[in-house]
Formats: sequence, C-alpha cells, structure tokens
Amino acid sequence: MNKPTGVARERVKEGIWRRKNAKGAWVYEIVFRNTQGKQIRQTVKGGGLREAEAELGKARAKIRTGENIVPVDRNLTFAIAAEKWWTERAQSLAPKTQTTYRYGLDTHLLPYFGAMRLSDIDVGHVAAFIAAMRTAEYRREVEGRTTTTRARRTDIECGYSVQTMKSVLIPFSRAFDYAKRHKMTAAENPVRALEDQERPGYRARKAKKPKLNREQLDAVIAAATSPHREVIATAAALGTRKGETLGLRWGDIDFDRRTVRIERQANARGQLVQTKTQTSERVIEAPDFLMAMFAALKLRTTRHAGEDLIFASKTGRPLGHGNVLARGLYPALERAGLPQMSFHSLRHSHASLWIKDGGDIVTLSKRLGHASVQVTISTYVSEIEEANDDRVRRAQVERMYKGTKMAAIVAATDRHEGSETTAGEGAEVVALPGAA
Repeated sequence: MNKPTGVARERVKEGIWRRKNAKGAWVYEIVFRNTQGKQIRQTVKGGGLREAEAELGKARAKIRTGENIVPVDRNLTFAIAAEKWWTERAQSLAPKTQTTYRYGLDTHLLPYFGAMRLSDIDVGHVAAFIAAMRTAEYRREVEGRTTTTRARRTDIECGYSVQTMKSVLIPFSRAFDYAKRHKMTAAENPVRALEDQERPGYRARKAKKPKLNREQLDAVIAAATSPHREVIATAAALGTRKGETLGLRWGDIDFDRRTVRIERQANARGQLVQTKTQTSERVIEAPDFLMAMFAALKLRTTRHAGEDLIFASKTGRPLGHGNVLARGLYPALERAGLPQMSFHSLRHSHASLWIKDGGDIVTLSKRLGHASVQVTISTYVSEIEEANDDRVRRAQVERMYKGTKMAAIVAATDRHEGSETTAGEGAEVVALPGAA
C-alpha cells in the first residue's frame, strides 16, 4: 500500500504549525484567538519559520490593541471577489469606465484568474499574465473565443497595447484591494509587488511623449479649419483634455477675469458628465489671444437652447470625439507636415511649454487638474530634467544668493588672507571688515 505523499500538520512551537503541500514543500501556518475568542488559522504565504514568527507577532500586536481579526475564506476565488467589488462599486463609475472595466473582467481577468483562489495568486502569476498579453498568441486566443468566425481577425501579429494592459490591471487591483479592505482575504495585492520591468508601461515610460513646439503648434492651428481650429487652439492654450474641451459652455468663460472654468466633460457618447476626478474641476487663467478668439467666436456662433455649448454641432450637441480627430486634428497635422499624434498630445505640448518657460510645477499641476503634484512630476519628469539644463541651474544658483552679504564677506576674507596673525597673550584680535 502506498503511503500518502504529504504528512499531517505538525506543531513547531506555540502558535506555529507546518505541513507539506502537494509538491512536498513545507507550508507554515499561525494559529491564534481573536478578541472574540475565535480560533484563527492563517497560512504564511511564501515564508519559513522566521516569517511565521513575524506574522504571529503582528497578529498578537493587533489583538493587544483591541483590533478584531476576522477569519478569511481561504477558498475565496478571484471571480467571487471581483463580482462582489463590481456589484458594490460599478454604479459609482462613469459609463465609459464601466465599459472599460467590464471588458477587462469578462475578456481577460475572469478567464485567466477567475477560478483561482485569491490566496494562491501571487506576483508571479500577474507577471506571467502581463507577459502573455504582450504576445500575438494570447491575443489570437482571445479573439478566437470572443468573436464570431466572420468577424474574427486573421492578421494579428502582435500582443495588446500598453494602454490596454494597464486598463485591464485596474479592475484586477480594485477587486483585490476591495477584498483586502473588507477582510475577505489576508492576501496582498500582487500588482503592487511587480518590478518595473514587469509592468506594462515599462518601455513606454522611457519613451518621450509626443508633443509640439511653438512653431509646430502655430502650423497645426493655421492648417486646421473651423470649428476644429478653435478646439485645437483651446486645448493647446489651456492644457485641457478632449472631453473637457468639448464640454465647455459659454457660462464657463469669464471675460473680465480672463479665466475658463472646467467642471464637466463631454464623453464619447455625446453626454455631458462629471470631470475625471474632483481635482479636475478647476479655473484656468487663459492667454489674451484665446479670450479674443472666444469673443469673436461668440459673435458669429448660432446659440442653441439647452446646453449652450461653445463647440456644438448643428443640433446643439457636443462635437463628436472621433470627428474632432478625423476631420480636425489629423488632417491639420498632415497639412502641416507633422506625424499623426493623439489629441492628448496638445495637453502634453501645453505642459512642456510651461515647464520650458520656467513655470512652477505646483501651478501646472492645478492647471492640468492632476490629483497631486507628484502625478505631474512623474508624468513630465523628462521635460523637467530637460528644462533644468546647466544654464537654468546656473541662473537658479545665482538667484538664490543674490542680495546677500556672502560675496562681500568672502571677498574681504580673500583680501585679508593671512593678515590675522596669532596675537600675543592679552593682545586684541581685530575682526575682518564686514564680517560682523
């Protein structure tokens, strides 16, 4: 009769046990009672005795402070956790975000991770998933199970884009964090443990963002036709997102203060919705040429009842996202002899020119509506480094000490070098001029 491959759980010391898994490796567990007297058994993931002792110490410290540790379901799968998160959180998301996250769950995450227990998913699984998404084989497999034979593509030669991979990982992280926050699992979010080279945007972060300089912006705006010329000029002058630009109303323009208020956006469905985040709502100082453009545009624009949009179609609805590109930006770039780039490049161009001209990052962050200054710094780190060249750094150093007495003090020291000799006992020591 064959003996079982594993062995029974055995006690190592007080509160620490171990057992062998199916592969014959030792798995450590900690055992303790919570503040309600209920016995809790937790597996120490990927660790030995030392890690088990550390985890047991943390658990006991929480109990001493009165924190109640609730037992977690070690069999909780990603599919169950994801659906719990979706049921509770989806309604608070913008329609476009709901569509994006649901695509990520149904097309990628649930087929790949759905049956796996949260406690079993580690950073290696996530890194392997990202690596798979980069391949044409994985993309063809997804295409094969999600589309009809007639609609199926046969020309797939590469994996998914960085942007798609990032958008898929967001609901994965949100579901994991939700389960952790609601004490459904003790597992940590493995996305946070990814190394830089394992992340989808590793190569993209090293590439410079496409942007236009002043002369190129002039050429693009001159090559564009109305009403898209005014849309492009507005985004370039204010650094607004496409939806924010198309969602502007005449009531958002303050001609006296020369400011523009951002408090909504037009989504891809032509609906006016809330801005991306709370910090996206802001008031932006506008240059004189843009205010003059708005004044002239207001005189010749047919006003529509209802939304009173600045950039509206003949029916009074927001201009379409696709039309702004296909009929506006793309032809203008081609006529100006410039490579095709996204509408968001106008925002990057605005930020780049601001930084190059010595504008401060805090103000720029507020203009762009970023959640924090750190987001702005991490997004435009290469532009900031380029702006801080030797000439700029030299000027900054000189400005720091302009108006101080340091130069005079040092000069006086140089002139009197060696003049202050050692005096005899009881002799007077004379201070250098200006050194007081």
